[in-house]
Amino acid sequence: MDIISSKQYCSSIRCEAAQALLDILFHPSISWKFMVTEIEGNKYTPYEQVIHLFMKPEDVSMDLLGVLQKIASYFVFKYNTDVVSNHARRFFMEEDCDDVDTSQLFSSFNILNNFFSKIRNDFSYMSCTAHRTIVKNCLIPHICVHAISPNQDARIRYLAVRCLRLLCDFDGTDITGAIFLSYMGTQTVSLVGRLLHQISKDSKEKSLLPYALRAIVLIDQFIAADEKCISVIDSPERVTILQNMLHMLLVEEGRLAMISALSFGDNLKHLLHMCDLQKSVLILEGHIDDDIKTRFRQTATYGYLCEILFALARNQSSGIFWRRHGPEIIKLIDCNLISAATSLKHWLEPFREELALGRNINTLNFLTMRLTYHSEKYVEGDPPLALVTLLRLIDAILNEPENVALFDVTPDEIHFDYYAKFYEDGGLEKITSVLDIANCQQSKRVRYRCTALTGDSYIYCQFVRSATSIICKLLLSLQTINQNPDKLVIDTLLRTYTLCCMDEASGDRIVREIIINSFSLFIFPTLSDRQGLRRTGQQSFLKLFLNSGFDKPSNFFATLDILLKLFPLPSDMLANVVGINMQEVTSMEKLLSDRILENEKQLQFAIMLGISSSQRLKRRIFDLCKRLAYCSEGNALRLVDILIKQSLRMLTSSAHTAIIDAFDDDIVEEESNVRFGNAVDLVTASFYAFLATCSTEFILRNFMVIIISQRKSYIPTLLKFFKLASPKTLPHVSFQTHVIKIFRNLCVADKNIDGKIDCLPNDVYIKICDSLVEHFGNVHHNIETMMLALESICSIGRSSAFGRAVVNNALISNESALLYFTDRFLMGEPIDELLLEVGAQLVDLFENILKKVSETIVIGGF
Repeated sequence: MDIISSKQYCSSIRCEAAQALLDILFHPSISWKFMVTEIEGNKYTPYEQVIHLFMKPEDVSMDLLGVLQKIASYFVFKYNTDVVSNHARRFFMEEDCDDVDTSQLFSSFNILNNFFSKIRNDFSYMSCTAHRTIVKNCLIPHICVHAISPNQDARIRYLAVRCLRLLCDFDGTDITGAIFLSYMGTQTVSLVGRLLHQISKDSKEKSLLPYALRAIVLIDQFIAADEKCISVIDSPERVTILQNMLHMLLVEEGRLAMISALSFGDNLKHLLHMCDLQKSVLILEGHIDDDIKTRFRQTATYGYLCEILFALARNQSSGIFWRRHGPEIIKLIDCNLISAATSLKHWLEPFREELALGRNINTLNFLTMRLTYHSEKYVEGDPPLALVTLLRLIDAILNEPENVALFDVTPDEIHFDYYAKFYEDGGLEKITSVLDIANCQQSKRVRYRCTALTGDSYIYCQFVRSATSIICKLLLSLQTINQNPDKLVIDTLLRTYTLCCMDEASGDRIVREIIINSFSLFIFPTLSDRQGLRRTGQQSFLKLFLNSGFDKPSNFFATLDILLKLFPLPSDMLANVVGINMQEVTSMEKLLSDRILENEKQLQFAIMLGISSSQRLKRRIFDLCKRLAYCSEGNALRLVDILIKQSLRMLTSSAHTAIIDAFDDDIVEEESNVRFGNAVDLVTASFYAFLATCSTEFILRNFMVIIISQRKSYIPTLLKFFKLASPKTLPHVSFQTHVIKIFRNLCVADKNIDGKIDCLPNDVYIKICDSLVEHFGNVHHNIETMMLALESICSIGRSSAFGRAVVNNALISNESALLYFTDRFLMGEPIDELLLEVGAQLVDLFENILKKVSETIVIGGF
């Protein structure tokens, strides 16, 4: 601590001292208590001294602060681990905790949850060290005590189960927790498995822990079998284990678990050890006997081994893993122990160059140059296998560059040098270009159902994972200097998202997360963003993002999907969730909604382009509008104003013109200039169908009432359209259907809705009801729209006393409407399915509405 605190030493020596202190703290047998013990001759404890250094960051270098942060974080972790364990022992013995214990436990579990989330999301962040401490201190059984105790506070039980999920469950990538769990007792493993299984059933998120444990058991069995029967290649026990491994690789959950288990530590070396043994047997007098080698390649063990290696090549995207094991496998191929006629040779082609195995900046330069060569080969029609491996190696170097032992050089500065050199060599442009080529190849595969390696969908996804991971790292470096990426990068990422992520059933989850995280860098707030330092940059990026998304129809769906994924859930839904920072959620919610609504023209164009497209796309647009509206009343008002204004423009001009003019600020509204030719326009009908859907949502319906009340001529303009009788024109019938639904939703005051119900002005309300009565009394209208109008009149009449009075007066003033409708009904025009419904509506009208108007109400007096 004297060295760490002293300014007399250079930064590197102070860092070494801090690292030594961290190593002491890391030791499982060392208690955290030495950190809060006063040192002789110093009135402060080591932990207090660390905190004081944090309070004076100007006296401390960034690399030293990084180590001190780990010391503080790990100390807090070990302290709260003891708190949870001690309380578990007390709770087990006394089966009760007072308020102080509950409060302290709640705080400790929250801290542990945050720490476990950190090591889960960043494997390099003390992951193995923390897990060793957890196993050594038997933390998992103690957490289980809190999770299963019926007398424990519900919030603590929830946090305890969440800790178990973060610590032990397998998420498809990091199997560390499951491996350390396997060192626990059988009862503990079984209990954790049952708890996570029950939670996964309740949350509908399947736990992959059983698959992970199965993969770990198979590898342990293989190691044990390997030790027992070294000389027999095709021993039954070994073949059975390899066969079971291969069976796991055939299903997605098993494949994820098996790949992660084989990639952990040196597990793969145990499989390759068979080849090493065979290699030593085959070498006779300085050369390999071809007959013996051929017999080895005909064994079942060899066949299963090759299939497992193929699965690794296709699924393991970690460049660090391949840098460790790739050279060994390529040597086995070169000596013909593994056939060179397989695709495995192409996957591992980059490892023939020794320079490709380094971690320094020279290796990065070399790989960038090779990127051009392999890209050209890919364009010429070669499978992209070597190119995928090359991208994995580049990603590994950018993710974990070589540690340079120079004074006062921080890891961030090393990263900066690597990124700067990669930019200088045109790395971002090359990656974007080759990803664009892959997207074109994938488009052909989808279009022509190609099954060749150049268009293999799974290989394409692996290609995209590495390419997008590199782009994300480079975009992060751009974001730190407040620079936006160019349009080409955005277009390429959107196109990639469309091809690789839009299928909800088979979309690549990892690629989806990478691309969404890439865009969130420039849209979500950071500390400096909240201070207003980057507002202009964020606004310009969002405008560029929306323009890129709406520029090409193929990117449109992806743009909407990304916006919805970036948008947080409504704050009222998250208010009672433990561990959620509501202030941050509300801040993000407001910022993103403000950014989107500031780009009103792009949003307007999105609605215009999407309302006449697929049902799935319409649903995405509606979800976005609903999410925006629930952020704030101001957002809802602005959004509904856009919708009403656009619906009016659909009536006063052609749909084609409305879309073309979506970005034109100089359009003058002419509410009285109704173009009746639009009655046959499918786009107009689709837009009003979308408006009818919006009117079913409470907050959107309320603000539609407000906006329509302000636009006095909106309803008269709409009614000019509505009253046209054209039963033979399907788009017009559809238009009338959706307008009737809008009228009904605007006029019905639902008593079951919790909240203030805004109502239309009386004259507008009366005019709508009169029009509905007139509609079902007009024999020239379509029978289904007449039925819908009658049903709507009944709904309005039942909803309130005022509605009942208005409907009663409308029917009295237009008494012929019911007569005409009844005549049409008696003449048998409605089809059989409608007869019962018509009768029910008429009975409802006469018994529940007209009969209940017991006193004369003068409508004009309302």
